[in-house]
Amino acid sequence: MEHTKGNWRISRYHSQPHHEIYVHFDDGTCQRVACLEDFLPETEENARLIAAAPDLLAACKLALPILEEYRERVIKGEIKGKLLTADYGPTYAMRQAIALAEEVL
Repeated sequence: MEHTKGNWRISRYHSQPHHEIYVHFDDGTCQRVACLEDFLPETEENARLIAAAPDLLAACKLALPILEEYRERVIKGEIKGKLLTADYGPTYAMRQAIALAEEVL
């Protein structure tokens, strides 16, 4: 399953106690994908994180193969590089985040 493609943006209407996340499409239409009530002090930060989720997922999908290839090529001696003792952690975290985002319920 794929997420809704488009430009995800936050709308905040001061007359209403919530933040809404909309996807704006190239044809000028939009669709609400989430609404967060302002019960928590971090509601605005949560809304920004949700709105950024599609871009973060795309960045992880682009970066992960590069990091994995670099690691493999260094291990095989094809290129000179330095592997840090904790270098596996970030790639593992990226794989987990991608899997969580793409999990079919």
